[in-house]
Amino acid sequence: MELVIKNGKIVLPSGVFEANVAVDNGEIVSLGKTELKADKVIDASGKLVLPGLIDSHSHIAQPFQGAIPKETWETGSISAAFGGITTVLDFVAQLDPITYEKLGVMGDIKRKEETAGKQAVIDFAFHGIFVDFSDMNIVLKEMEEAVKYGYPSFKEFMTYLLLAVSDWNLYRILSKAKEIGATVGVHAENYPLEEGMVKKFVEEGKKEPKYHPLSKPNLVEAEAIQRAILLAEWAQSRIYIAHMSTKEGVELVKNARLRGSTIYAETCPQYLTLTDDLYERPDGANFIISPPLRKKEDNEALWKALAEGYVALYGSDHVPLPSEAKMAAKSFNETPNGAPGNELMLPILYSEGVNKGRISLPRLVEVSSLNASKLFGLYPKKGLVAPGFDADIVILDPKLKKTVRLEDLHMDIDYVNWEGWKLTGWPTVVISRGTLVIEDGQLVGKPGHGKPVKGKIDEELIKTVR
Repeated sequence: MELVIKNGKIVLPSGVFEANVAVDNGEIVSLGKTELKADKVIDASGKLVLPGLIDSHSHIAQPFQGAIPKETWETGSISAAFGGITTVLDFVAQLDPITYEKLGVMGDIKRKEETAGKQAVIDFAFHGIFVDFSDMNIVLKEMEEAVKYGYPSFKEFMTYLLLAVSDWNLYRILSKAKEIGATVGVHAENYPLEEGMVKKFVEEGKKEPKYHPLSKPNLVEAEAIQRAILLAEWAQSRIYIAHMSTKEGVELVKNARLRGSTIYAETCPQYLTLTDDLYERPDGANFIISPPLRKKEDNEALWKALAEGYVALYGSDHVPLPSEAKMAAKSFNETPNGAPGNELMLPILYSEGVNKGRISLPRLVEVSSLNASKLFGLYPKKGLVAPGFDADIVILDPKLKKTVRLEDLHMDIDYVNWEGWKLTGWPTVVISRGTLVIEDGQLVGKPGHGKPVKGKIDEELIKTVR
């Protein structure tokens, strides 16, 4: 064997058991008690052996709203790896975010594959985003091309003036997705409502960051989620709600799931742990993201839904926009939306979820890896520590305690929104397709190791996602 991980506690959706993991040619070849010879042996005694996380929602090195990150695909993939992530699902769009040049989704796929292929230390795949609906025939044609190419998932904005999809065009996209076997996600916020609130506050001179969540109350997300669910049901298509943040959203998704609809939801570390009182801080602009941070009761509703199966996905929504650009804005509505966070994905989910009894270890594996693999066509290569799967493996020390400090992290950014948090349970070894990327907490992976992951959605398999 190339590699054997011995004496670790392997976490599967069915439970936790102690066994050795044998790896050869980049794949897991066996699990068992048998002692096998290998070029390299890692003793994982007292540690957990998990599948590498699949970050369902990433924006590595992505400019947004005029802010340009310092991050590259190299540094962004490194910080992801330190967060236990071995595959990132990033985004490609029709228009260049700076020049607005019409690349087309397929054009951006080729561009980003080339860049990420040279720089990334972990694997990657892409969701397509359509923002130009002047010719829907082009949109529908590119959907077909992307699915045939191996990227069967898309995301649409229901908000932002220059990006928002109309209800009719969203219905057409959902109908096409049903026809070609794709998964469609939405950024669900009611644009006219939030813009009306923004205008009202600005005219009243209320421009501080604390007005950001007030301009986008829970209703703004809930109404858009309800509309998206109804459109998906009409199209008889599945849909996933990206970065869901509200207790009302939980109830809407839960009710849709209970009546048999194929509706899925994703949430993020920030919506599970942070609250809107942070906008009162002097650095409140750093917390401006959309949807905004909510209340403690929203956090707890999302944790409960994550445990019960009504929230299926856990993504970072990592957007590493520099603090300088955010703090320089003269009003909350001019502040670039987005914050970094991929490096803390696994420590937050384990420390705040498993350690505090909110979710089980098997459920951690489902929401952070297996479900994304099924929903976005990465199965049966990604998402499990099991024979035949890629050897994407994280060894987590459940007793390792660290205080979050910017200077100790690897994100190419000048702030972190969990500064000072004490977390227990950190990844110490990260393996991508049998190759060590992080060893004993140190980077050993090389840029260019990461490869595009292409696949096709298994419609019967998706029915098992919860």
